[in-house]
Amino acid sequence: MPTVSIQLRTRRPADLGVTPGTTTITRRRTELLRRVANLIRGGAADVHSDSEYCIQYSSADPSVACGGLAISSGSGTVGGTVNGVACTATWATSDTNSAGLVAAAINASTNALVAGLVSATNLVATVTAATVVAGDWVDVCGVRFEATTGTPANTYSGRALNTFDRSGTNTQTATALAAAVNNSPVVSRYIYAVSAAAVVYLFARQSVFSGTVTFSWPTANGAPPNTLTSNGSTLSLSGAALAAGAFVGICSAAEGVQGNQCTLAASGTGVTTINSNARLVGGTGLAVLSIVDDA
Repeated sequence: MPTVSIQLRTRRPADLGVTPGTTTITRRRTELLRRVANLIRGGAADVHSDSEYCIQYSSADPSVACGGLAISSGSGTVGGTVNGVACTATWATSDTNSAGLVAAAINASTNALVAGLVSATNLVATVTAATVVAGDWVDVCGVRFEATTGTPANTYSGRALNTFDRSGTNTQTATALAAAVNNSPVVSRYIYAVSAAAVVYLFARQSVFSGTVTFSWPTANGAPPNTLTSNGSTLSLSGAALAAGAFVGICSAAEGVQGNQCTLAASGTGVTTINSNARLVGGTGLAVLSIVDDA
């Protein structure tokens, strides 16, 4: 699906929250879009012509760049290096608990190379592809992803939404399923997928953090259900929902090829990168040059 990104610099603060003057965006859905539309109208009517805007457009399907870490029999200081910045925690209690600590450390980083550029979670589930045939399916958050043979028919910018090609190897099928999840207009707002061999790791893009280690599925603002089902063993699931696991998912803050610049390396005993990539991968969209002007 095509993507338009608009950045608008205005004289007055934007009122995007319930409490005027705060920087927290608490409005959602139609009300939030209405507020943004009012900002754009105000910029267009600016008599001083100092409401600068930057517009980017891309016909490519937008996806976040993503990757992850796995912890198995960890000990000592564990974690990773994100954009050259060490983001670690001391292993404690279990690999799952420690993965939550590492994710929290990434999100709490104040380093300019990390803060605001990536987010992390250990809320995860896996789908394993094994000789998938056409018509097999997996439901993610109530949205069905169905296997097809060959390249799916064109939809929008050349992809068929929520379908994936199963005609290659199990690894290729997993790669295709991950791409379908990351390109889904509904699911990709809440989940991103990282594939490695025949396994697709589903991580929560939006999650609620409490305490020092606990990530949970959001329940407000129209979030879909945290549910996973499939039609059988060819697409086997780790569970019926995303849950805390011994993996750390890391994704760019927004869709676009820019997120592919973020480097990632494992650090510590028992820690590896999920797909052996040295960077976040899969970021697409907004690859064209932007137009900068004023009203």
